[in-house]
Amino acid sequence: MYKTVFIDWYQTLSTSTFWSHLENPAYIHHALFEPLRRTLIEEQNAVFEDWLVGRINSEQVMAIVSERTGIPYGLIWDEFIAGFDHQCLVSEEIYGLVQTLRAHSIRVVIATDNMDCFNRWCVPALALDKHFDDILNSFYVGHLKKEFAGGKALFFHQYLVHHSIGPGESIIFDDSPNVRPATAIAGIEYRQIEPGVGLVSELQRLCEIF
Repeated sequence: MYKTVFIDWYQTLSTSTFWSHLENPAYIHHALFEPLRRTLIEEQNAVFEDWLVGRINSEQVMAIVSERTGIPYGLIWDEFIAGFDHQCLVSEEIYGLVQTLRAHSIRVVIATDNMDCFNRWCVPALALDKHFDDILNSFYVGHLKKEFAGGKALFFHQYLVHHSIGPGESIIFDDSPNVRPATAIAGIEYRQIEPGVGLVSELQRLCEIF
């Protein structure tokens, strides 16, 4: 049995996106959604990468988006923060399945390529720190999950050493195959799941042994 289960966030635990509440045509600021989405995702690739590894923070990114779109910073910022109250998991079943694993002394850890805003607003909005043992976020680690060098998976290495997790003693559920080489180096079993819909059945299979 595994000591630790790592679970990816985006497209695995959740499909929620920034400003998703703006997609509602009835929302007062609905017209902001497309320019904000396009600017952040399609036009800011370099900024996005810097954000993921902690070289730039949310305030700085939103200032860039404001400059590029001409939308007032205060409005962008307020809607950005408001969006975290609308984020959710792909299924409410996940909380119970995670609790079952934790009740049998298995650490369940969110392992995410993400930004400071995840820990600052998404985690408290969903009380993720109460449902999961730890949250590994690339913004604070300084490396993406796919990165490896010198025979080490840079995102996972310190955590594995600190918790004495050896090869074969952990598993990761992730929708992205680009993390597989790094997890193999780290001795973490990789299980690719279908984006948005594959996690529940995988966790159910793990829980069936109890």
